[in-house]
Amino acid sequence: MKLNINHALRLTAGTAVILISAADIALAQGQPKSGGVLTLVMAGTPNTYDCHAATSITDLTYLAPHYSTLLEFDAANYPAVKGNAAAEWSISDDQLTFTFKLHPNIKFHDGTALTAEDVKATYERLREPPEGVVSVRASSFENIDSIEAVDDTTVVFKMKVAQPGTEELFASPWNCIYSDEILAKDPKLPITEVMGSGPFVFDEHVQGSHWTGHKFDDYFRDGQPYLDGFKVITVDGPGAVNAIASGQAHANFRLLTPPQRDRIAEARGDKTVFQSTEGGTVNMITVNTQRKPFDDPRVRKALDLAIDRKGGQENLSKITSAGYIGSILRPSHEYALKAEELAELPGYGPDMEARRAEARKLLEEAGATNLKVKFVNRNIQDPYQIIGVFLVDQWRQVGFDVEMSQVDNASYFQALKDRNFDIAFDLNAPPSDDATEGLMKYISDSPANYTGFSDPEVDQLFEAQKVELDREKRGELVRELQKRIMGQSTFLHLFRGERIVAMPANLKGYTLTPSFYVGHDLSGLWFDE
Repeated sequence: MKLNINHALRLTAGTAVILISAADIALAQGQPKSGGVLTLVMAGTPNTYDCHAATSITDLTYLAPHYSTLLEFDAANYPAVKGNAAAEWSISDDQLTFTFKLHPNIKFHDGTALTAEDVKATYERLREPPEGVVSVRASSFENIDSIEAVDDTTVVFKMKVAQPGTEELFASPWNCIYSDEILAKDPKLPITEVMGSGPFVFDEHVQGSHWTGHKFDDYFRDGQPYLDGFKVITVDGPGAVNAIASGQAHANFRLLTPPQRDRIAEARGDKTVFQSTEGGTVNMITVNTQRKPFDDPRVRKALDLAIDRKGGQENLSKITSAGYIGSILRPSHEYALKAEELAELPGYGPDMEARRAEARKLLEEAGATNLKVKFVNRNIQDPYQIIGVFLVDQWRQVGFDVEMSQVDNASYFQALKDRNFDIAFDLNAPPSDDATEGLMKYISDSPANYTGFSDPEVDQLFEAQKVELDREKRGELVRELQKRIMGQSTFLHLFRGERIVAMPANLKGYTLTPSFYVGHDLSGLWFDE
């Protein structure tokens, strides 16, 4: 897959914006140098310290530098994978046996050795979380039949059936390797304590202020990390852009809107460069079908029909990261629905006035005119608040009376978990392009499915595509599954962003990918001066 990054000097509203390409990044890196502390900025604090329960880039920005994973995505060649804790690995011809050989010199930050037993304990926790532990992606690991630690550096996974995307599953950045010794004491310790084998040792977290880590001198990759440490400054609202524009922080690896990019470029000049690509995240509205009248498909469809996605994208793309009209898979994905297929689904037809008229009629039929709706949103400007205001106006035009509450991260995720909402701003941000990763959120028993809606047909199609090795047949199943999901109007897909990030011109080693979740361990980053 080629990244949509161009090498250019773009003039935007009189401002020179320096864009660099993946090829330029590779050619201009030079010899890595050691030293310096990278200061990042992030809106919000981690919802949990446990990678296995975490769901957002906010969590990963803080946590990823402290942990190793078995494999990882190769940012420079995304979505290809490469080894992390695994020095090498092999896959049997029948794709049922995955054998990993670990680097022999990996240590946890407490000085103990990382062995195959730690990998085994980690994946047992991921696939069958004990009481009191949340593994958000547990369903991803249901196909693991057995895990064997053959010796200190060899771990063997046996699968029940061959499945496409298994290799990518082992590269997920959420699969942080935990110490077997610590998990044996208390499997819930990672929820409140940070202790891994990654490039940086955890120092402190001051709630609402900052998070810091320092270089792990015994990191298993020779010479890495190059940085002496990192710091994440916690901010609210426009604070992230202000911090970068003023030079108080080096970067934010989430995203910027075009106006934010231009503001930073004007303030920093050639001290800052930018990378951009099609984003791998789709934002959406999750509808709580456990609350009346949202159990009525007519009410849900009215919500869906009322949203002018085309007009919204044209206007919002100028002030937010909403660069594309969204559906379940990225527009360039081989299994993505085509424009003519989307047009047949609620909310994507070309005649906006006809759609609004149909929405009003459905609400009248359902006895839900002038319906008061509680909308839970995050207190982060882009994309949440800006798109939220747009949506409230869209729904008002067909008769919904929407009250939008904008809350902090902790309150937001608690509301989702407790289903304490009528509708809520949500997103799907799979770490890889594999269809199973992209579709997992929508199955009935997914911990990330907050709708409360159960559809056996969705679950059956999901399981069928998961084991289909023929690409063409799998594509047919995946497209049918997307239509089924989107036709229920339980998830109202909105927009995908153009992902733009800013960083110092002298920061090397970072390559942007469509996935928000790749490249956050910071091990290969370095300052040229």
